[in-house]
Amino acid sequence: MSSKANNGKDNPDVTWGSFFDDECQDDVEGFDGALGGGLDGVEQTGGGLDEVGHLTVDDSPRPTSGDEEPHGGCLDQVVEQLPLDDSPRANSDVHGPHVEAAAAAEAGVDTDSWNGYGDLLREGIGNTPEILWGAELPDGASVPQEGINEQDVAKDDGKFASDGSENQGSSESKTSILALRQWIARATGNQEYLNTVITSTAYITSAIKIATDLTTQIIDAEERDKLDMLPLSAAPDWAEHVVVQFDETQSSAESKQDAEAEELLHRFEQQRIARQGQLYRDTAGASLERGSTGPSGLEDVNLHPPDSTANSDTGCLNVKLAQIQCPKRDSPSDPENAHVQRMFYLALVFYELFSGGQKPPSKLCALASSDGAFESLSTTAVAQNSNDEDQFSDAHKRLQSGNRDGGPCRVYYEYLKLSNVKSSLCDLILNMLYCVCGVFAGTDSYSQLREVQFDLRLMLDKPKILQGLNMDALSPQSQGSQLDEICIAREQEVESILSCYRRCMSGSFEIAIVKGSSGAGKSYLARLVGKSIAAEGGIFLLGKFDQVEQSRPFSGLTAALDQYCALLIDQLGSDWANTVVDKLQSALGRDASYLIKIIPKLSAILEHSVTHSPPDDQNNLGNAIQRIQYLLCLFVETISSSSKVAVTLCLDDVQWIDSASISVVRRVLSQEHSKFFFLACCRHDEMSKTHPFWGMIESVCSNGLLSASVELKNIDTNTLEDAMSDLLYLPPRLVNPLAGIVHSKTKGLPLFVSEMLRALNHDGLLRVDLDSRRWVWDQDKIRAAKLPDNVALCFTNGIIKLPFDVQLALHTLSMFGSSVKSECIKALETQLNVELTKPLQIATREGLVSKVSGTYHFSHDWIQETCYRMIEEQDRLLNHLTYGRCLSKLALETNNEDMMFTSANQINLAGPESITDANDYITMASFNLMVGKKAIETSDFSLAHKLFSSGIKFLPQQNWRYHYDVSLELYECAARAALATISLDKIPLLSETVLKHARCFDDELNIHLIAMMSLLHTSKLNEALEMGLNILSQLGEDISRNLTDDDFRQEVKRTQTMIAGVTENAILGYRRMINKRKQAAMEVLAFLQKCSFFAAPKICRFIILRMVQLTFTHGLSNQSPICLALFGALLSKMGNVPVGHRFSLLAMTLLNKLKLKVSAGEVLFIVSEVKCLIEPLQALNQVQTQAVLESLSGGDIRFACVNRVCCCTNDFWTGAKLAGLNENSIEAIHFIKKQEYKAVLFQLVAFQWMLSSLIGNQAEVELDVLASEQNDGNPRALIVLSSCKLLVSYLFRKDNIQEYDTYFELRTKVMALGGHEQYHILLPGLAAFRLYRQTKDTKWLKRGQRCKEELNALLGQGCKWNFEQTVLMLVAEENFCLGDYVGANESYKNAIAGAKNHKFLNVECFAVELAANFYFEIGESQSSLEHFRLAHDKYSEWGAHAKANQLLQQINEKFNSE
Repeated sequence: MSSKANNGKDNPDVTWGSFFDDECQDDVEGFDGALGGGLDGVEQTGGGLDEVGHLTVDDSPRPTSGDEEPHGGCLDQVVEQLPLDDSPRANSDVHGPHVEAAAAAEAGVDTDSWNGYGDLLREGIGNTPEILWGAELPDGASVPQEGINEQDVAKDDGKFASDGSENQGSSESKTSILALRQWIARATGNQEYLNTVITSTAYITSAIKIATDLTTQIIDAEERDKLDMLPLSAAPDWAEHVVVQFDETQSSAESKQDAEAEELLHRFEQQRIARQGQLYRDTAGASLERGSTGPSGLEDVNLHPPDSTANSDTGCLNVKLAQIQCPKRDSPSDPENAHVQRMFYLALVFYELFSGGQKPPSKLCALASSDGAFESLSTTAVAQNSNDEDQFSDAHKRLQSGNRDGGPCRVYYEYLKLSNVKSSLCDLILNMLYCVCGVFAGTDSYSQLREVQFDLRLMLDKPKILQGLNMDALSPQSQGSQLDEICIAREQEVESILSCYRRCMSGSFEIAIVKGSSGAGKSYLARLVGKSIAAEGGIFLLGKFDQVEQSRPFSGLTAALDQYCALLIDQLGSDWANTVVDKLQSALGRDASYLIKIIPKLSAILEHSVTHSPPDDQNNLGNAIQRIQYLLCLFVETISSSSKVAVTLCLDDVQWIDSASISVVRRVLSQEHSKFFFLACCRHDEMSKTHPFWGMIESVCSNGLLSASVELKNIDTNTLEDAMSDLLYLPPRLVNPLAGIVHSKTKGLPLFVSEMLRALNHDGLLRVDLDSRRWVWDQDKIRAAKLPDNVALCFTNGIIKLPFDVQLALHTLSMFGSSVKSECIKALETQLNVELTKPLQIATREGLVSKVSGTYHFSHDWIQETCYRMIEEQDRLLNHLTYGRCLSKLALETNNEDMMFTSANQINLAGPESITDANDYITMASFNLMVGKKAIETSDFSLAHKLFSSGIKFLPQQNWRYHYDVSLELYECAARAALATISLDKIPLLSETVLKHARCFDDELNIHLIAMMSLLHTSKLNEALEMGLNILSQLGEDISRNLTDDDFRQEVKRTQTMIAGVTENAILGYRRMINKRKQAAMEVLAFLQKCSFFAAPKICRFIILRMVQLTFTHGLSNQSPICLALFGALLSKMGNVPVGHRFSLLAMTLLNKLKLKVSAGEVLFIVSEVKCLIEPLQALNQVQTQAVLESLSGGDIRFACVNRVCCCTNDFWTGAKLAGLNENSIEAIHFIKKQEYKAVLFQLVAFQWMLSSLIGNQAEVELDVLASEQNDGNPRALIVLSSCKLLVSYLFRKDNIQEYDTYFELRTKVMALGGHEQYHILLPGLAAFRLYRQTKDTKWLKRGQRCKEELNALLGQGCKWNFEQTVLMLVAEENFCLGDYVGANESYKNAIAGAKNHKFLNVECFAVELAANFYFEIGESQSSLEHFRLAHDKYSEWGAHAKANQLLQQINEKFNSE
């Protein structure tokens, strides 16, 4: 496109508003008069239909080809609708002709001669039915300018509605036909407000529909060789042949509105008289913008009437069809340039149509009447020779003032603009008129009507193209900012993500991932999706991760959740917000204080329920990380389940996501949420296949989660053309050349496109022309310009052109990553005495940065990266160090923790190599140590690990000699943080360094503990046990591996003597342990107990007793509640259940007193195992569920998993239905996998195998897990596996003597705790009695009797509800073995009744089957058959269908004869 138009620089006083000054006010009023006169001329034209004659038409059948069918708009039918297409007109509900035959006959129209014109608007016209062209007129006749009398058309008072039915009520509907000029007169109404009416949306839309119809008709006539139905090329006044068909409906309500409109117009007239004009000119001649105060001192007001069509006839604006009707010519002649003339004459029609009835000047009409005549005309001659000299003088002056060179047509274009016609329509008319302007024609001129047709449709489809630039809001300084708003069409990608979102909301659990290179528009696409989700009533939360890694872990995630809290704050008081807040308070409870450290706005929501959180155990920081992760998951789960609308979490730039956030996302996605959708955006080309994010996605998808991936590629030329059309408010036809140039340079990378356009605007190659009110450019200059070849160079070139102080401010900002708080910038201004705030304001206006909520953000990562790369490497290090020092000084003075983290990050980016003063090394190391501790206080252990590691790097030479304390603490803290973040590979080197330089054993102790915990975490139990025993020996608490049962009894007596006479209140009143060595011993013993519970059960008993002894002799420690709970379990195991239960309750009381939440899950687990000896087993479910939640809340993943396993096993032994239990077991396996703690997974896998065997399903069981645990020789694992096998073998009568022997041997090696121990006694006892009956080996009888005695002992001290029926079963089996059938019969009956009364369905199944076999063996067939059938029914009720089927087979075999 040419950009020859002057932008007004030559005449600065000429602006788009200055033409309505006082000097030309009279001319403007003259224009109004001219417009009115033009309409008067319309009324004087023609004398009605009778004077002109009847219209006739050749209605003979027309030939058709293929599947075409002839049709037309004949008035001999009440309603006939032509085929619709997908054109804008069709989409605007504009249909074919709806005409009443009776009304047309009354008007004198020959109904046999009238044919309508159909909408054939698209290419491929040959596939549409052929049009029957009509409207043949007698020679010399024309369409009447007064049209068809509307009173005659509506003669029967609106008898028929538009659909042919009779009208009812107060509304009227009729179809009318008017000549174009009559229609314009009706539509515009009161000429005093003509300039306002023709800018109304209703009038413009109707006029464009008419213009589109006429253009389409001419195109079709040219393509179908129907030129004989068009006016002669030499006939200039085509408007007199145009007719318009429309539907008009007016209700009583509209009549009332008309009256109100009249009143509004009256009031408007009074206002207009009082205040003249909308723009004023000051004494210096400069134009004032809207809203300013003119010379009269009056404030500017909008003088447009409230309803721009208030005094016009809006009933005629519902246009259905427009077409040209003219006499048919027998011998059509079409000169060589006739298609050019047709475009020119159609432009004249549009001139009149869009100007509201103003006829084109006669001189303009004559331009095409003679060959070449127009080429010799100059703009001056046209104006001077025109009869309309007065009206056109201002337009001519305006043209000359801008030195415009556009031929004679340009004058009339300027006049149209002064007549208030929209610039886009003026451009359309001008570019059509240019077709006959020869050398004056610009590159914008139309070459064919298809282009006109396309642009007209575009104006209907995209109103912004019609409206054009908002020049009132656009200034030369703001032009560049508009270019930031380029909208790349991503409808398909957006719809793909929204479809995934909607499926997710409908019950499917899906996520979406947006992939693309830097600058592809991922963030922009996410915002588009967010707008759509918000429009559908959802909540869209967006978080972004940072490359420079100055932000803390969880930064992107917590930023998004902070947005949700801000939304809640805004809505506080509403029912929705109150509900969410209540549920958050209930879910988080006192643990909310941990989240407030990373989600600040949460404090404003839960301020009344938040209490101070206790400090974390420094040797168990891993639990603190797990706690934060659990609480974040709980937060997401709560808001998604309690909200009535869907919540979408979008994380941007996940290529920089931290490992802690990945763990949270994994846990969130491992649970199905009914109203939760996850969206991630990443630069996939910068991520390796082993990136942790991909591993996380693969993990969650393996559990059934569906993942949709959308990859953003560079856009093609057509897409770029559409985007630039929207951006520049111009038709694609005009922007096509520029789009091609830009695409060739940018390869369609959206960010590069945007920056390229900004660069062109900055260089003046792409600018807004104030005179033409549109964007213009010079293609030749753009092609010749040296444009950058990549986006980085484009940014670099743009930044270099900025003032030096702005460049410096951007460089400073880039040192902090993608964002930094404004308080840091202000601090640097003060400390360094350099201006930064004002230059950043300029950068903000340039669209390079933004400032939101007190934080500066780069508009794109590319800008930050470009600015950062522009700084020399050595200067970067120096700047980082300088900024870090300045900020650290202020942060320490003001105790600003956020600024501490920022300053520490700057110092560490500089590194030790930037230090020039030797004294600064230890200063920087100490500062990292202090800030790292701050990070631990906020549960930010990943950041703490980085800070401690950086502090070690800053330690000077001979640091262990001169800075021993700082060095030791840094290494210990780094090792702790490495353990907390599972960076276990870092611990050996840290440990070796400390052990090498430590001055005493006490200084080695902490690093020993950390090393032992790392071994425990990797399940190296024997190594951890050996290390722990060695540490205990050095602490004076030696425990031998070769302890005997006699040693144990002596240790028990010693402990009993120590606690004799001590009351519970006395224990609770004990002081805290102050001996550091004893504290360390308690820590070591606590970890050894965990190791020995699996690896050395006999030693575990001694460890428990030693912990109790230390507590009673040296005071309370954090491990005391655990040791008291273990002691209670040990006493219960030894047969003293009541005392054991008392110690368990004491452990719970002490736990609450010390507020040791981190140990709550472990203590509850141990206590629950004792409680079920005293209380009904069914009551244990609630306790164990609470234990799972407490474990997660305290970050104790190990016992969260252990308690989850206990929930499943407890449900099994209480007789829960197996179908539901099987589902719970599968969920528990997924839960343990999700928590990434597989040390207890084998228990659930074995349990799942047992369930599958009973149910009889073919569920896949992870036998490899069972095999691996069995091969490791873990006694606890072996007894779990053996007990499951024993139950299946016993119930299915597949007795394996070797397996039973192995089980009895393992029972002596493993310390079993709690009420479930009865089933580890019951099953082997039942199996032993049955083997005795089969083998008569007394070994089995003795084993069975020993099991009966153990269970009877539990019954004597424990809960009768739990043990009575199991003891009776063993008594019955013993009597059966000994031949006491009467006693056996009685015991079987009592066992069955007890199991039924105590709600143990599983035990009832066992007892009934035992009785059935007993009766069968003693020959009581009937009783046996009854009990077998009852056992079958009970097993079926329980859900053990495989066992029930086996019983059915036994019944058939045993009782076949009966």
